[in-house]
Amino acid sequence: MEQASKEKRRLARPDYYALLAVPKVASEVEIKHAYKQRALEVHPDRHAGKEPAEIAAMTERFKLLGEALELLADGMKRKLYDEGFDKAAIMERVEAAERAARDPHGHRRGGGGGGGHHHHH
Repeated sequence: MEQASKEKRRLARPDYYALLAVPKVASEVEIKHAYKQRALEVHPDRHAGKEPAEIAAMTERFKLLGEALELLADGMKRKLYDEGFDKAAIMERVEAAERAARDPHGHRRGGGGGGGHHHHH
């Protein structure tokens, strides 16, 4: 059951690579460059004289491009996105990681065995 809902969420995600028109292997620099190009195409300044529906669509696309940049230009977020997480799930994970980083005493992860102190013979 769980699996199906994750699959559905995965399919419901915007395809940020397609939005930016970059390959999945694009570098961060390429992603930022593509963002600038695409964002110019749908920038609010370009909306003069357009139909309200078209403006709405462009505004939505502009917002998604911003998300694409935010997620794909960040190594950790991009990795999670590539693994199939949507933006909400990615943000949860990033926040959890940042909380863990800020809280050095939060050793709630399976505790014990103080790290790899193995003596080599």
